[in-house]
Order: sequence, then C-alpha cells, then structure tokens
Amino acid sequence: MAGSSLNPLLGTSESSSLDSELLLPILPSDDTAVAARHQPRLKGRLYRNWTHNEQLFVRCCGVIISRATFFGSEGISSINSFLKATFPSHYPGSMPSYIFYDNNCQFLKHLRANEDHYWDSVGLPVDVFHFNCKHTVRDNFCQENCNPARFKELIGPDGKWVFNSSAAEQANVWFGKFQSVVQDMPVIRYNFFLDEMIAIRNREIVKELSAQHQSPHLLSEEFLRGTSLTSPII
Repeated sequence: MAGSSLNPLLGTSESSSLDSELLLPILPSDDTAVAARHQPRLKGRLYRNWTHNEQLFVRCCGVIISRATFFGSEGISSINSFLKATFPSHYPGSMPSYIFYDNNCQFLKHLRANEDHYWDSVGLPVDVFHFNCKHTVRDNFCQENCNPARFKELIGPDGKWVFNSSAAEQANVWFGKFQSVVQDMPVIRYNFFLDEMIAIRNREIVKELSAQHQSPHLLSEEFLRGTSLTSPII
C-alpha cells in the first residue's frame, strides 16, 4: 500500500535556553588573541523556537501511521530519515510498494547522489495532484522516473487510479485546522494533543472502511519481521 507525506505549518513554544555547545573552554593566554577571532560568540535565546512543519506519513486509505516534527526545514535528508524511521530495516515486511511524495524527483536524486539503496524496491511517483500542477514537462528526470502514469500497475482496468494519491493532501486540510490551537502549547502538551487527535481520526477512518467492507487490518509482527509469508488479520 502506498503512502504520502505532508507538511502543515504548526508551531510550538520552547523554553528560553543557552546553546550549550557555545560554552567555550579557557584557552592559554598566548593563543587567546588569535583564537578569539575564530570562535563563535556566546548567544542567549530569549525567544520562542518555532517548529518548521509537521511531517506525516498517510496510507492511501487515509490512516496516518507516523508523525515527526521538523525544526529547520523540510530537507530531503530529513525526509529520508523520517521514512527510514517509519519503515525500519528490522521490519522488512513493513516496506510499502510505493511512496507518493510531492518532491519525489528531488528525493530520488538525493538517494542516487548518496548511493543510498534503501528504497530500491519501492516505487517513488509524485502524487497525481502535484505532478499535474507543480512539475514541468521539461524536467526529463522527473518525467522518466516519477511520473505516476509510467507506473502502469497504479492504473486499474477501468483507467482509474488504483490508489488515492491525494490522501495526504486531504489529511492536511484536516490537520492544518489545529494550527491556531497548538501554536502556543508547550512541547509535551503539543505532542500529546496532536497524537491523540490523529488516533481519534484513525479510529473513525477504520470504522468507515469497515462499514464499506474494505477490511482494514494490522499486519502481524511475524509478517513485518519477514518470518511469515502470510499476514493474519489482527
């Protein structure tokens, strides 16, 4: 089953602090004048430290399976670390067949530049919405490697998409409504609140899927660890 990530801009407050890594040792007197020119200055932080974004991994059925807070930026290397934490190597059975992401072309370039083969067995198409709106036909790399239409197995016999690649965008609309609620929360309450809201939403989505006879289920640990080829419904 495919997944997708999204990034609503949410903030959380942090207590004032001093950067401990800038607390410098006492230098010998003969080196002080020269070294002082190359040392960072001690800075106090008397303001709140805002997060950059929340990153979610959303199954195409709408269930959110992981969340991470990004502080600096939505960098490609951070996305890679987030995905590896979501699908760790000791659970090979958890690896998805496809991951929809609006910047998969840059993600794939990053993987190849760093000779990272972790996702070699996973298709990396751009989600349909962003591919049609944000990716130019002149980008040959994206067209050849991340065009969702080139993944023929994603298109059903009726010509329609098998998966809802916009599930993350739809979750983003819901998730973004909490921005004004959480922006002044301390970090513990912030994380607790968002995790609880996601859990409540997931339960409602599973209930709706069950009513539609879609058979939502959890994979067994034996299947996730790769020790069983079958996954009984839990």
